Amino acid sequence: MQNALESFSKAELIALLERREAHYNHTLEEKEATIQEKERQIAKLQRMLFGQKRERFEQSPLQLPLDFGEQLSEQEIKELAELINTKALAHKGDQAKQPRQPHPGRSPLPKHLAVEQIVIEPAEDTTGMVLMGQEVSDSLQYVPSRFYIQRIIRPKYIKAAQSMDQASDFAIAALPQSGFGKCMAGAGLIAQILIDKFWDHMPLYRQQQRFKREGIDIAASTLDHWVKLGMQRLDLLYDYQKRLVLSSAYLQVDETVIKVLDHQNKKGATHQGYFWAYHDPLGKQTFFKYEPTRAGAYPAVMLKDFHGYMQTDGYSGYGTVSQKQDIIHLACWAHVRRKFEEALKHDKSLTETAMLLIQELYAVERMAKEQNLATDQIKELRLDKSLPKYNLLGKWISSNMSKVLPKSPTGVAFRYAFERWDELGHYMYDGRLHIDNNPVENAIRPIAVGRKNFLFAGSHEGAQRAAVMFTFADQCKRLNIDPHRWLTNVFENILDTKPSQYYTLLPQNYIARNS
Repeated sequence: MQNALESFSKAELIALLERREAHYNHTLEEKEATIQEKERQIAKLQRMLFGQKRERFEQSPLQLPLDFGEQLSEQEIKELAELINTKALAHKGDQAKQPRQPHPGRSPLPKHLAVEQIVIEPAEDTTGMVLMGQEVSDSLQYVPSRFYIQRIIRPKYIKAAQSMDQASDFAIAALPQSGFGKCMAGAGLIAQILIDKFWDHMPLYRQQQRFKREGIDIAASTLDHWVKLGMQRLDLLYDYQKRLVLSSAYLQVDETVIKVLDHQNKKGATHQGYFWAYHDPLGKQTFFKYEPTRAGAYPAVMLKDFHGYMQTDGYSGYGTVSQKQDIIHLACWAHVRRKFEEALKHDKSLTETAMLLIQELYAVERMAKEQNLATDQIKELRLDKSLPKYNLLGKWISSNMSKVLPKSPTGVAFRYAFERWDELGHYMYDGRLHIDNNPVENAIRPIAVGRKNFLFAGSHEGAQRAAVMFTFADQCKRLNIDPHRWLTNVFENILDTKPSQYYTLLPQNYIARNS
């Protein structure tokens, strides 16, 4: 061995020792990382077994040191059994007592619609007869949308002493701002094209067929150009809406797929892009952003200046953002419940118990809503009612995880809840927080409906245009605003509005101004 070492120069021996030291250091770092991960897992299991303290939700989000001990106590097992039996009996009783609901009858016709009366006289000769009354039958009717030409005539006046050839001083009204310059289409028509395309998910080629039925021949390229003109105006408001949502202290984030024709790839092939939804539950407003992939880098960049509460599903792409010190990450109980529901056929007894305990957490939320409690009262109610159920479910999961195969549907549901256990309890920090991510999922749902109609976006730019329109479609829907009136108002006024006043054209300010 010594002879072998003597064959090395001093520099080679030093390099060899450095490599060995680096290898040992790397191995030591890997072991340290493994130990730290195991310690985190043990700490999480400790919190699930022994439960969270009220003070943790009232003072600090930092974890409390807990000692490892036994699992479910006899008293807790008894309470859980009583809860299951009580719910089962109540469910059977509700099914037996459920009365048959009477038919509600025909819905009343809207009172705001104009009434067109048609009087039908009897075929018989009524001469000499006395009118004794009348029978009235109402029905809701429809005529196709009315196209018309708006012709603006502006009289031009000169002084009587001047001749037409020498007139230098004349009077004429200013041409009203159209919003689109010399474009043939008016603000109302472009507004309707956008509504049909993005609100009602009617592709442009179907709109073109409708125009032809009315005897109006408009090229597909012209329709596409009108859409782009409208989107150029709305982009100005979209940037303001985005800043408004991101300034909230509480955001819910989700994403959904959209097929996009990517001309750089094989002809006819589609690329799978994503609409990212950022929802402010406090202000009840949303904005969508299109990105070509599902990479976590996109929300990381979008939320680089965000601080507060962030609620998401279990997608790992949110990990970078959720680990920021000034962000408290909330998980979604609806996704946990969904995992157990998917495992119902695999292990009914275990999954039904889990779903029952989750149902108890939602019962507290219904109670708060029915009683119309203030945010401080909601937090107090959750600490009194939800926290014990949350702790009981945590102990029950930790006690039963070893009884199922890790890759079985039940094992996957257990692991999903276990890995997010702390984040699942964070909604008890503040009465303004939601138990699940459903509000942002509701905002995304119309996109899923639209995909069945338009199938794909024509380009990445077109997908982002759709994201802008879905942003305002969601806002109009939440505020119950007529989208045609709002869009027409925007197109007619935005060119005369200063950039600092763009916020006055947003849907929430439009309804306030016109209420």
